[in-house]
Amino acid sequence: MKSMESTRYNEFDYTASVARSRVIETRLLSHLDFEKLLTADSVPDAIVFLANAGWKTFDDYNKMLYNQTFELFELSVKLGAEGFLKTQRLKYDYHNLKALIKTELTAQKQHDILIDLGNISLKDMKNAVLNADYKLFSENMAMSVPEAYEQYAKTPDAQLVDLIFDNAYFKDLADFIKIQPDEKTLDLIKTQIDMHNIKTFMRIRKMGKTYEFSKKVIAHGGWLPYEFYIERVGSSDTDFLIFEKTPYSALFLEEDLERSLDNYFIQKVKKARKGPFGLAPLAAYFFLKENEIQNVRIILTCKTAGMDENIIRKRLRG
Repeated sequence: MKSMESTRYNEFDYTASVARSRVIETRLLSHLDFEKLLTADSVPDAIVFLANAGWKTFDDYNKMLYNQTFELFELSVKLGAEGFLKTQRLKYDYHNLKALIKTELTAQKQHDILIDLGNISLKDMKNAVLNADYKLFSENMAMSVPEAYEQYAKTPDAQLVDLIFDNAYFKDLADFIKIQPDEKTLDLIKTQIDMHNIKTFMRIRKMGKTYEFSKKVIAHGGWLPYEFYIERVGSSDTDFLIFEKTPYSALFLEEDLERSLDNYFIQKVKKARKGPFGLAPLAAYFFLKENEIQNVRIILTCKTAGMDENIIRKRLRG
């Protein structure tokens, strides 16, 4: 996975693609659609509703959701957003790498969760791990593999292996966003990193984790600098006071912080979507569709488990 090459960026090159995406955007599920999906009598009824809404459906809703995600990536390529997509494919590279390495470490097969949407094809990723040949990997990714093996040999804890790969993932993401040509798209990705860091910061404070531990799990590259979190992880101040002078302060007054953070991001995405030119409207559509797919997943999974509609409703984002 080599570095993205910087190319001359002209926001007017995306005018036709943005216009096309405006038409496609009208097919996104509305709040009313989600309510109808939520109140469907059964999962099969919900899938019928999605079919009527234009989704390609399967009896296995996991296959249906994967197909929607795959088509989203295909569409984004056709619209000319491949440079942006590299930042989004990266999480699938690391998802697959984690699964393959943990299969070797724990002898528990995880091949059924592999997803062929990364920058590195699934075939190449499998061959790289099998042959210990990491030439297609970034430097951060290549270094994370022996580190994961070494960590597991010391302490056989798969969660510690996850931390190593997560750390490498965010280092790669920080490198990728340095050469994103569009400022609004850059803003969205950096905000995503802030969302991750704030959620992680809150969890490690509740768990009473150490300063050294926080250095391993806080990511670089967000709007709030890495040092902001590291210097405050042991603070006796309330969470609101810690974040009082940040753009996220009001979210700490909400009942469900994680949901509020996710909704804050979606609102930023919707604002970026309104622009008539450039990469940002295409990136925004990608995030909106991805959020739609995730909301459908939540509804179908929770309905399968027989959960109450009001509980499911509180889990939806956007």
